[in-house]
Amino acid sequence: MRRSVYSRDARPARGWAALLSRDRREPGPSRIRVDRPTRQPRNVTVHELSRTDARRIAVRAQLLDSSRPAELLDVVRHLTLLQIDPVAAIAPSAELVAWSRLGSAFPRAGLRAELENRTLLELQAMIGPSEDLALYRADMAAWESAERANPPFSGRAALLSPFDRLIHDRKRAVELFEFDYQLEMYKPAAKRRWGYFALPILYGDRLVGKLDATADRTAGVLKVHAIHKDTPFTKAMTESVAHEIKDLARWLGLELALPA
Repeated sequence: MRRSVYSRDARPARGWAALLSRDRREPGPSRIRVDRPTRQPRNVTVHELSRTDARRIAVRAQLLDSSRPAELLDVVRHLTLLQIDPVAAIAPSAELVAWSRLGSAFPRAGLRAELENRTLLELQAMIGPSEDLALYRADMAAWESAERANPPFSGRAALLSPFDRLIHDRKRAVELFEFDYQLEMYKPAAKRRWGYFALPILYGDRLVGKLDATADRTAGVLKVHAIHKDTPFTKAMTESVAHEIKDLARWLGLELALPA
């Protein structure tokens, strides 16, 4: 194998790119041979997940399984960021994402308070833990074993922001959850299928529908226009989703108005 070389008599080399540039000429007396390490092929084990396992990993990673977190800071630390968006047809997206994880125990002013006391920091339209300001590096979690089994999964119902990271990648939402969704706020009303600011509905490890609702703060009412079901709801699903809708109205401090 021919090695990379550089010349003492040539123009000054610039950094490692020049040092490791290839030279097809044989090295002479005024040249230094630089050995490059030879990469050894690695044995790669491919692990194939079922769609169900993949969905459950995604839901659990977004803190949307039945084990709710207790603190806002823990949620932001785990998710790494909350995206700020000015649209607030029901509630600001960052607050809605926090409520989806914490429930009505999360106070409406909680996010603002954490920003004011500098526990959280806003940077480039994202909210993250202030402690990460000096880090900005990925937190690489080490698997104990590539062969370990997935931990038991326990799901729940949740109403998601249209900007929630679980469904942010629309292509993945189709491939993984078989969930067809678009934010239709920019469409003419006559062309909307699900509503101006429809909230995706999570149940267990499946995305099962969309909630078309609007927060009318002048009237003090959360108006539910429709619940679009992508799959038939069981009694348990209906009760769980109804509980989340009531909890959303309670968190917003609004009366709930259901469709006739």
